[in-house]
Amino acid sequence: MAEYIFNIFAFALPVIFSITAHEASHGLIAYWFGDDTAYRLNRITLNPLRHIDIFGTIILPIILFLAGGIIFGFAKPVPVNFYKLYPYRFGTIMVALAGPLTNIILAILSGFLINAAPFFPSNFAIWWINMLTLSIQLNYILALFNMIPLLPLDGGRVLFALLPWSLNKIRFFFEKWGIALLLCVVFLIPFVASKMGYDIRPLAWILERPVGSLYDHTLNITVFNKE
Repeated sequence: MAEYIFNIFAFALPVIFSITAHEASHGLIAYWFGDDTAYRLNRITLNPLRHIDIFGTIILPIILFLAGGIIFGFAKPVPVNFYKLYPYRFGTIMVALAGPLTNIILAILSGFLINAAPFFPSNFAIWWINMLTLSIQLNYILALFNMIPLLPLDGGRVLFALLPWSLNKIRFFFEKWGIALLLCVVFLIPFVASKMGYDIRPLAWILERPVGSLYDHTLNITVFNKE
């Protein structure tokens, strides 16, 4: 029973902290560029209770973990009034990039923290390594997934901040329907394909190879004793 609880924590801690830090960083950078919306709502915090979405932060990652697929999730989006940002385009890009960059930093930091394992009792050391290797994978998944150039993801924010104002109608369309399109790609298409006997997983095709490569490179650079 104790081992089962430890395994839950090894999974839950990286999920909750990675998603929380991702969202808090959006609010912090928005505040630096002139929008205090997240600050006034007390969303620039690492307190997970301010960011957790029951489905996106807890239920969905557990389902994906048990299904053996790519693990990702989401928190309640930090509210940002992009029209308050100054300068608008550069501020929008920096706010959007803040989340993925935070996840990349956390992945690298997790790699360095693995080096503390020899200082712990053997059972805890194994748990420590498992938790941090999962943290590396999860943070890279969150970073790359959010950089897909589709609104309302961060990559979509960057893309439309660079495009001319004349394309605003397209931006408004994806603001409204982008999440539905994303859910179709992530869940509906693989489900329908599986019922027809096909293995079609667009998200896995996009993320598996780059995440695996970044994971391997991170361990090679950050872990000093690989025996």
